[in-house]
Amino acid sequence: MPYSRDPSGEAARTVGGWTLGLRLPRILGRREWLAQHRGRELRIVARGLLPAWLFIDGKLVDRRAPVLSTDRSLPVLSARLPTSGEHVHVVEVFLNVPLATRVAVRVGGRPVQVVEVR
Repeated sequence: MPYSRDPSGEAARTVGGWTLGLRLPRILGRREWLAQHRGRELRIVARGLLPAWLFIDGKLVDRRAPVLSTDRSLPVLSARLPTSGEHVHVVEVFLNVPLATRVAVRVGGRPVQVVEVR
């Protein structure tokens, strides 16, 4: 069956001129957050039960399948962020998976402000 995109941008299937599609609540759909750290852009994309992604300056640096962990002190995503000189900061992303309603980002152990992209 052919697939098309409905006006909302979601993939849908057409059958005999009728559009069939599954609409997920926003809480289970794709969510995205942005953070800035010393001129570097950090972007986190979570998609419900699909793998979460961490981008630094547009480059994918970590992709992990969701883990249903009860220990919120363990990061879901992490990467190394080189700085000027020999220093390297560790970027850690904490999310409550699979709902991904809250996200916390730490760079070098310090919290970074995160804004959800709508």
